[in-house]
Parts: sequence; C-alpha cells; structure tokens
Amino acid sequence: MLIEGNVHSFINRIDPRVRLLIALLYAFCIAFSTRFFPIVLAGPLSFVFVALARLSLKQTFRRLAELNFFMIFLLLFFPFSVQGEALVQWGSMAYSKEGLEKAVLIALKANTIMITVSGLIGTMEPAALGKSMQFFGVPKKFIHIFLFMVRYIDVVGDEFRRLRNAMKLRSFQAKCNLHTFRTYGNLIGMVLVRSLERSERIMAAMKCRGFHGRFYSLTNFHIRMLDFSFLFVCLCFLASLTWLEFFSL
Repeated sequence: MLIEGNVHSFINRIDPRVRLLIALLYAFCIAFSTRFFPIVLAGPLSFVFVALARLSLKQTFRRLAELNFFMIFLLLFFPFSVQGEALVQWGSMAYSKEGLEKAVLIALKANTIMITVSGLIGTMEPAALGKSMQFFGVPKKFIHIFLFMVRYIDVVGDEFRRLRNAMKLRSFQAKCNLHTFRTYGNLIGMVLVRSLERSERIMAAMKCRGFHGRFYSLTNFHIRMLDFSFLFVCLCFLASLTWLEFFSL
C-alpha cells in the first residue's frame, strides 16, 4: 500500500475508480478556488476521509509536516514578489499584506489536497490505482512508470542508505568544502549507476517471463449502490463549494 491503513475501512469498500474520480474533482475544486471560506469549509471533509480510511493521525500529520516545511519558505519569500500594502519594509523590498494572504491561501490549498489524497488514494493498492488510471484514459506508459516507481523507490532508497553507511564507516564527515561536494556527487552518481544496472536486470527478468508491455490485474471492479451513494454525497458537497466560490457574497 502507498500509506498504511485499515484494509477493512469504509474507504477501502468504495470502488477505486470512484475514489480516484472524487479525489481529482476535489483537488481541482480546491486548486482553482480563490476564496478562504470554501477552502476552510473543505478542510473538515478532508479529515472525514482520513477517519473513514482509519489512517493514523500521527502518520498524517508527519506527512503534513514534510509538506509544510516548504510552505514556510513560501510564507517567508512569496509576499516580497506581490505588490500591495507593506507590512514590513526592507530597503526597496516590501513584505505585502496581499502577498501574505495569497501565500496562506496556497498553503491551505496544499494541505487540504494532501489530506484528501491521503484519505482517498493513500490506502489504495498500486495495482488498483494503475487500473483505475487506465479506466480514465491515462496513457499506459505513464501508468507503467508510476507502478515501477512505487515498486522500486524503496529499493533505490535502500541502496542509497547502504552507500551512505559505507561512507560513515570510512569516517566521512560532511563539511562545507570541495571534498564533501565531490563525495556527495560520487554518491549520487553511484546511486544512478546501480539503479540503471538494476533496471536492466529487471527488464531481462520480465522478458524471460513473457512481458510484452502490458500488466494484468486480478482485481475486478464492481460499481455498487454504496459507490453511487458516496459519489453523490461528495458531488453535492463539491457543488456547494463551487456555489460558495462563485455565487456567495
């Protein structure tokens, strides 16, 4: 699984295609919103998805912390690039109020979408997600790249950690000097070389097993009344958010 969750949760009983569709519509609705109120209102529903998927709140907030590490830089530097009422003046640069509002809006959007995707798609098996993407017309090559990435990203990570540990055993200490930069360059290069070698071995093994450019899934999707009901409720909520965005005062 992409994210550890309860396989018997309510979300995992919903058809993967319905979950993917709702996640996409929800993300588009939030991404194109320009007002705070619809986004703040959408936040609780995102946590409802997490609760229905029975995800660990600790794991969810840890992922949000990783995201918000980059949002901090957005809040610090983005307002300098937007003209408006200056909150802080530093020489010829002004930290604008309008820029801060836009940065906060972007951060709220990113967190809301991240929580939603974690709840709806995070507990989905990669094979089921790939088959759902194919149902919506996503190119097969893109799906293959995605499935291989999910399968082997941990393998590449383990290779990086082994090389990193080998450096530590040789008493390597990172410093701000040319030797450190050269060492890290060699480290990244070795990871790329070993990844390429492993990919060639994997391709040879797949060809030996008769692979001809197509993955087969043993999972059969069935749309049930529960799926239609869940989709209808979510679409009604998204329609309400859209109405608040364009027609409310």
